[in-house]
Amino acid sequence: MAGIPACFDMRQLVTFGVSSRGASHETLTCSMSLPFSRQGLHVRHLGSKRSLSSCRSLAPLRSDRLRPAMPRQGRLLCQAAKQSQNPFRQAREMDGVQKALAGLPGAVFYGAALLFITIAGALGYTAGSRAPAKYQTLGKGAAAAFAGGAATVVTSTGREKRSQAASVALYNDLMQRDDPGSISTEEVKAIGSRYGVVFSQTQVGDLQQIYSEFLMALIPTDETPLTGDEPQQLRQFKDALGLDNTAAAEVHMNLARRFLRERAEAGSRSQDSEQRKALGKLVYVSYLVFGAQQAAFLMPLRRVFNIQPASIDVMRRDNAKQLFDNYIKAHGGELQADQGFLQGLKEYQDRVQLSDEVAEEVMREAARTKLERCLGTALQNVKTRTKKSDYAPAVKALREALDYNNQLERLSQQPNMPKGLARTNVYGGKYKEGDKDLRELFRVFVEESLRSEGRFTEQLEQDVTALQQMLGLGQKEAASLRDELSSKIYRRLLREEVTSGRLDAATSKAAVLQQLCDRLKFNPEAAGALHRSLYRQKMDDILKNHNKITESDAKELDRQRILLCITKAEINTIQRETCGRLFQTAVEDAINAGIDRFSFDDRDRVKTAQKELRIPDSLAKEILDTVARKAFTGFVTRSRSQRDRLEAAKELKKLVFFSNIVVAPLLEDVQGAAAKADAAKKEAAKKEIAELMAKAQADMDKDDKKEDATAAKDKAEDLQKQVDATEKQEAEQKQEAEQKPKDEVEQGKGGEAEGEGQAEGEQPATLKKAQTAAAARKDGEEVGSSGVTMKSQKEINLRNDLQLRDRQDIYRNFLLYCMSGDTVALPMGSTVVVERDESEFARLSQLGEILGLTQLDVATVHKDLAETAFRNQAQQILQTGTLTKENTEYLSGMRDKMGLSKEQAEKIIKGVQNQRLIGGLEAAKNTGSLSLQKVLDMKESGVEIDSFISEEMRLNLYTKEVHSQTFLCSTAVFCMLFFTGFMYKSPVRTLPFSKGKRCAITLYSK
Repeated sequence: MAGIPACFDMRQLVTFGVSSRGASHETLTCSMSLPFSRQGLHVRHLGSKRSLSSCRSLAPLRSDRLRPAMPRQGRLLCQAAKQSQNPFRQAREMDGVQKALAGLPGAVFYGAALLFITIAGALGYTAGSRAPAKYQTLGKGAAAAFAGGAATVVTSTGREKRSQAASVALYNDLMQRDDPGSISTEEVKAIGSRYGVVFSQTQVGDLQQIYSEFLMALIPTDETPLTGDEPQQLRQFKDALGLDNTAAAEVHMNLARRFLRERAEAGSRSQDSEQRKALGKLVYVSYLVFGAQQAAFLMPLRRVFNIQPASIDVMRRDNAKQLFDNYIKAHGGELQADQGFLQGLKEYQDRVQLSDEVAEEVMREAARTKLERCLGTALQNVKTRTKKSDYAPAVKALREALDYNNQLERLSQQPNMPKGLARTNVYGGKYKEGDKDLRELFRVFVEESLRSEGRFTEQLEQDVTALQQMLGLGQKEAASLRDELSSKIYRRLLREEVTSGRLDAATSKAAVLQQLCDRLKFNPEAAGALHRSLYRQKMDDILKNHNKITESDAKELDRQRILLCITKAEINTIQRETCGRLFQTAVEDAINAGIDRFSFDDRDRVKTAQKELRIPDSLAKEILDTVARKAFTGFVTRSRSQRDRLEAAKELKKLVFFSNIVVAPLLEDVQGAAAKADAAKKEAAKKEIAELMAKAQADMDKDDKKEDATAAKDKAEDLQKQVDATEKQEAEQKQEAEQKPKDEVEQGKGGEAEGEGQAEGEQPATLKKAQTAAAARKDGEEVGSSGVTMKSQKEINLRNDLQLRDRQDIYRNFLLYCMSGDTVALPMGSTVVVERDESEFARLSQLGEILGLTQLDVATVHKDLAETAFRNQAQQILQTGTLTKENTEYLSGMRDKMGLSKEQAEKIIKGVQNQRLIGGLEAAKNTGSLSLQKVLDMKESGVEIDSFISEEMRLNLYTKEVHSQTFLCSTAVFCMLFFTGFMYKSPVRTLPFSKGKRCAITLYSK
């Protein structure tokens, strides 16, 4: 076994043309004695009957040993022995006649044959002379002919023996050679000329037998692959023997038949696979020997063996791919980026007839092997644990892989190169997609390259992109790793600029930072985010150590803000997320104290927190607004969950007191002097708006002052818009302030209609009472006997948290509570209703401000409630009968109490009356007692009969009256009916002509 590797290496040299044929025969020797199996092809499988008969003497009893039958574990040992081992190992023996004839020269043989035939004829002639005289002439001729024929037969037999001796001599000559394929055409002709034989004409069967043994020796029947020189050897051997393609194709077909038979007789899957692969090798070699077109014609595999063309293509592809892959493995197993090697590879591809697609796949695998070796070296260096990491070998291995890819790309532009030669990647090999080792290699390469060069050069940019493609990383994944590394290097460079003082001394800090971004190709937005994170980290460290910002801390933060070019808006955002959390905690503690436990200490803690954390007034107000609105929402939720209206109203009262006692003082503390001045200005503007609206409503009833009322209303609306614009500008950092809330839009749409309806009469009494109570407490009210003044606030409200309809419902419920009074239990089981005092209406006004209701919203609620109450009273009175003088006086007093104008009251009463009339009319219509006279009476009463009596019914009533002719139609009534759509022409035309004419004349005459 020691000689096996050497034999295999020399086989590789011979296989892929590294040394010449002669050198290989001289060098390739193997001392191994390999037994041969008895796998001879029987003579009956070859040639025609004529050719078979001429070579029977060459066929011993199945002694043609064709190829080594080594055990399975030794089949891949020494393929070089196949090249040096001669398949013609057993010499052929000649019989005595063949030996005698073989020693004669051709001229002597044919001269002796002629002499023999002549002598035989002469002897026959002589023997014929002994016949009777009568038959002597005929006897001489017959005897001479018979003797000559016999001599000719003997001579012909001798010639066949001589030809067989020539075949035996050719066979023995091949046996004596180290390489039977080295025989030439001249040598074969020389052997034939010695025996006076032309093998290609007379000994075709013998040549097929010799060619069959040589073919079977070349085609392996086990797992041993082809070497690639089989087609050339077969072609040379066939041409040397003078065997044409047709005769050689018969041998190939017979061998294919043998493989198929043995496959059918196989006793295991492994044997079946071996015979199938052997058949594929035979088909592939045959197509290379004869050419694709001739092989398809001379070897009808589909017709004879039912082998489909697709299967033939697969056989050819697999064997060619195996040879191509073996060629690359013989040269190191990697695709070499060398022009000479690649050109030789292209020639070999054409030689084995491998398609470009399959060749590209094999080359890609070979190139991937090279890349995987480089990556393995780099990964081994990265994973090595040392005290001081040195990634230089890893970077060197990665650059070797990049240079290899670059060389492949450059060589692909050269002529005579394999198709598909290009850059490759490791995707599809042993490295899987998303492998963390690949990400680590990418990170090491980028980091070490940036550390050594100090900037992102154009070449480094190209290398990073090429490495990303080679490692099969996605765009987002590579960009993330790159940004992470750029951020790390940017931090280091920024630290150097700051510690060295160059950034402080720079005239333009932004220019220095931009230069750093340009050096590293770092996104300026990502750099800005990094600056904000550094500032935030600095502020977190300060708050963690001191829980406040001292004067020195504030100076350091301001210095860092200037160095990092952070805007004021970004500083406010960071403050809100860092200092704002601590301040919000203080505000929440004060808010959670509630009405009963809230004290000046809570206010002092909030003010101290704002001062120590250096919270701006705007940010402090925003935080307080968020916390307070959350508490307001809790009160509203608890109020809605109460089933008892009284309990719900008490929760709303708690909401008002909470806003006045807790929220209002805190709001006053967090606001600065400028904010307080602005608040006072806005309060004056709102007061002016209220006065203008009140004046417009009062003057709207007067005809001579309607224009002044309209102008006052327009002015009030302009002031309201200015106030809204100011509030929106102050809250520009809020998301709710980017556009007006939807309820304000709805309010604007319904404001004009509300104003018009409200201007028709006086203000409701409840609204006047609420406004009076609010005006009386404008400067605040004392809380008990403590001497502390409690003021209301309206800047923090629920306008953006609840819909307008929900806010109006909450206000309406509390208004009903204020109007109903408390029920007080008296002794003996009696009760009395105590009217609400003025303070409840003051709470009502303050609740409207907390809910964010405008003057128009509040007036709408009061008006709707007053009209509803007055309508209920009118329905109760008119339900019993007609409107008497006492009822009229009662409703007039109710109107004054509700604060409704005379026109509004009359409209409500008229509507109630119309409803009663409509109810009676519906009853008459249902019972069938509806007449035209009742309709006319209702029309005179001002009822809009078009809304509940269809035109068809009115026409039917009129037709009924025309039929009966029982009513008197005056001219006034006729005109009224004409203008209300009672067209007399249509019903009259439906009557008979005479009657319709008489009725029409009667109507016109009256």
